[in-house]
Amino acid sequence: MHQKIISLVLVAGLLVSCSPSDVKDLVADSLSESGPQQSAPTTQTSDVQDHLVPGASDPTVSWTNTPTFLPATPTDVPTSTPEATLTPTPVLESLPSPTSTLSSVVNWDEAGKYVGEDRIVCGPVKGTHYAKSSNGKPTFLNVGEDYPSPNRFTVLIWGEDRANFPSEPEIFYAEKNICASGEIQEYQGAFEIVVRSPEEITLQESSD
Repeated sequence: MHQKIISLVLVAGLLVSCSPSDVKDLVADSLSESGPQQSAPTTQTSDVQDHLVPGASDPTVSWTNTPTFLPATPTDVPTSTPEATLTPTPVLESLPSPTSTLSSVVNWDEAGKYVGEDRIVCGPVKGTHYAKSSNGKPTFLNVGEDYPSPNRFTVLIWGEDRANFPSEPEIFYAEKNICASGEIQEYQGAFEIVVRSPEEITLQESSD
C-alpha cells in the first residue's frame, strides 16, 4: 500500500515537468505496477438491443409494460326481454235503437205540436186502407180517428217498403194500439209519420 502511494507521488511530480504524451506513458506504467488493469466492456448498445428478447432479464435495458385495459363486460344490462304492456282496446257502446234516440213519447192528438221533430206517437188504430191503385201504393194506418177526419193521425207505409213487413200491415195492425217512431210531418192539415220497417212500429197492450 505504501509503495502505491509513493508511486503516485512520484508520478504527480513528474507530471509537472513532462509533456502530455510522457504523462500518459507514466500513468500507464504506474497502473501496470499496481496490478492487472480491468478492461471496460466493448459491447455496443445497438448490438445488445438487436438481440434482446422482450421479457428477458437484462440490467442495461428497462422494459415498461403498458397495461392493456379491456372494456369491462357490463353485468347490469338486463338480459330478459321486457314484457309488452297491453293497452286495452275501448269497447264501443252499442248504438241505441232508433226509438231510444227520440226525445219523448206523445199521444196521437198532441203530435201537431212537434212537427219536424222525431217522436214516438202512440194511439189506437181506428181504420186502415191499402191504396194499391194510387201513385206509390200507400198503406194508411189511421190512429185516434178514421179518415176523413182532419183530426186523425196517420202512419204511412209506401209501397216500396211494404215488403219489409212480415204480413199485410192493413190487416195486421187493424184495431190495435200502436206506437210509431219517426219524424212528424204535416200533409193537407193532418199529421203523419212515414215508417219503412216493422221495427219502427211497436204494439201496445189494450187499455180496455
